[in-house]
Amino acid sequence: MLRDDALAIVDTQYPQTADATTAAFESHAEKSSTPLIDLLINTHHHGDHTGGNAKLLDRSNRSVAHAECVRLQRVTAEDGATPATAATTFDDAWSTDLADETISLNHDGPAHTGGDATIFFENANVVHTGDLVFNRVIPFIDVDGGALVENWITTLETLHDRYDDDTLFIFGHGHPDHGLTGSRAGLHRMRDYLTALDEFVRAKRANGVTVEEMKKETNLPGFEAYSSEDWPLPLAQNLEAVYREQTGDTPATAS
Repeated sequence: MLRDDALAIVDTQYPQTADATTAAFESHAEKSSTPLIDLLINTHHHGDHTGGNAKLLDRSNRSVAHAECVRLQRVTAEDGATPATAATTFDDAWSTDLADETISLNHDGPAHTGGDATIFFENANVVHTGDLVFNRVIPFIDVDGGALVENWITTLETLHDRYDDDTLFIFGHGHPDHGLTGSRAGLHRMRDYLTALDEFVRAKRANGVTVEEMKKETNLPGFEAYSSEDWPLPLAQNLEAVYREQTGDTPATAS
């Protein structure tokens, strides 16, 4: 979000893209007596969303993320390094006014990770979902980072009901042919994929199929277009993640 007197940024991507961000908004910094970024928000802890923090946090007046996002950044930091994390954390909801906009953050429980946040620009009627939506591509299910597909499905239904048909959604990732923005119908498409994935694994387990046999599948019935040679994430990762959730083999419950 950019106004003459305010700049809010959602996620920082990678260090190299942080440099591009800084360059793109230098003209804003020249007009303002405050730091380059008025508000920096992280949707979750993954490096493709927080990798530029080290460069952009120092140029931010305020920064915020869910408490579990910050904890997971620290836990997953390589070689014991201290990651650049948001200064302010929240548990369920957080809100602030910036220029002519009200920005609200919500956490609806573990989904893609244990620390996901959605960001609502209330006056613009725009929602950033972070990686709660991979638009028509295979998602990453971070079971070791607290992901919970069962609640992810519920969260997508909650978000669909929370907003309206005029709301514009910004998705975390997307198929090149379908882009990174859409309506709330995209929430239901993501829900339908996860529901089909959950049911597929349950049916295979009921028939005695092992997880290793399951992982040989390359297409989820009804969602064949989501698997693509141009997309790096395989269906096998999703199948194993859901299998682990269904059998209780998660960090919280594993022996």
